[in-house]
Amino acid sequence: MRLFDYDSGLMQALNKMANLVILNLLALVCCIPIITIGASITAVHYSVLKMKRGTDDYPVRNFFKSFKENFKQSTILFLIEMFFIVLSVLALFIMSGAKGTFNSIVSGVILADCLIIVFTTLWLYPLQARFVNKITATIRNAFMFSLRYIHRTLFMLIAQLLPIALMVISFRFFPVVLLFGISVPAFLNVYGYDKIFVQLEERIMEEQSDGQEKKELGPWEAAEKRAEEERERERREKERV
Repeated sequence: MRLFDYDSGLMQALNKMANLVILNLLALVCCIPIITIGASITAVHYSVLKMKRGTDDYPVRNFFKSFKENFKQSTILFLIEMFFIVLSVLALFIMSGAKGTFNSIVSGVILADCLIIVFTTLWLYPLQARFVNKITATIRNAFMFSLRYIHRTLFMLIAQLLPIALMVISFRFFPVVLLFGISVPAFLNVYGYDKIFVQLEERIMEEQSDGQEKKELGPWEAAEKRAEEERERERREKERV
């Protein structure tokens, strides 16, 4: 295989890098209105998951497809997340001026709540990107996943902190963060949650094949409606070819 053939390892790596840059710039632009941050992050996770699995290579199309489909629910999730973050920060600010053992305990509890919010958020948008579910169920699943797979959650957290660490080291890394600061951490996060998602998809498919009626998803389940429709559409397209 020649070095510069499209299927060569070098060209595939360069193509993936270019797609990550495109996704990052799209996310930055779509995050400008602030309220659209949730939909933008969800769209990035939808696209990078497809990149990792090698099922599609059209980042722009995938991004806007997910952005449109998940806009309402992702925005609500983002507003809920911001509400609890602001509430926790205000509580910490109020408690910072107080002294005493009780106040120290309360501050510790608030810090623990902040950490739980961060952990839950790491799973929140990937779940929204991949599965169809109610808002409350998505939040519940994200919370449970973040604790059950704590080692994966910590890996995802480290990946998310990489851009911040680069900026702390030197502001000269700003161009790198500008081009890759959102998409690369999201792509790395896929390696934290994809295995869990695959197991979940297989479980749901088995239940559907057994003729079980669709029911409300429990803490360890999520709907596979979107993925099933995509697989069926791709299968039909291949049959036409």
